Amino acid sequence: MVADAGVGGVALVEWVALAILPLALLTLRRRRLREALGLGGLPSGSMTAALLLGLGALPMAWFAFWVANVATPVDPEAARILGRELVARDGEELLVLLALAAITPAICEELLFRGLLLQTLLRRHSPALAIGASASTFALLHWIPGGAARMAPTFVLGLLLGWAVWRSRSLWMGMLVHGVYNATLLCGAAWSLGPGPARPEAPPTAVLLVGFAMLFAGTHVLMLRTPAPSRS
Repeated sequence: MVADAGVGGVALVEWVALAILPLALLTLRRRRLREALGLGGLPSGSMTAALLLGLGALPMAWFAFWVANVATPVDPEAARILGRELVARDGEELLVLLALAAITPAICEELLFRGLLLQTLLRRHSPALAIGASASTFALLHWIPGGAARMAPTFVLGLLLGWAVWRSRSLWMGMLVHGVYNATLLCGAAWSLGPGPARPEAPPTAVLLVGFAMLFAGTHVLMLRTPAPSRS
């Protein structure tokens, strides 16, 4: 899909299919968007929690990608496509990529997966099942031929985003964490930080420890600022 449409085309598809159409459907069915999508207010300390969670998720996603790539190596052609489309070559291109490949997915994908899908599942199932199901569906959206390993880090991110939205009772939290994750990933690729998509390497132990510490701190901040949601 990326090869055929480019990042701009994919962003357009996301706005139409993942954001506009679901919002239009909910409006036509006379559903209250705030309740249907979980658009509650952000708790205090949200920016701090979002930064810590978004940055902390990167080493964990890197590790998940490395493990998945050992079992199912990424096809070199698929890696070449990802590298060509998602690595900025100058500052202007990086700004465009941030808009199309960081902010757009953070809004559109959250509206569908942690908004409409997760909120619907939470009304019928346990939080663990709802978060797992929405993360699995989210990972499937990111499958590309020859790049199945890419679904592993997306699944890990989906679990974190689902928990953050459930705990905060706010879809805005998912958008913030998702945006931080995407933006940092794109900046790291532009500055040649982390593994290349064609030859992924295991993350250094120090990077994993820092990531774990950030996740722990982020979850602590969020849990400290929000009461535990009821299961009803």
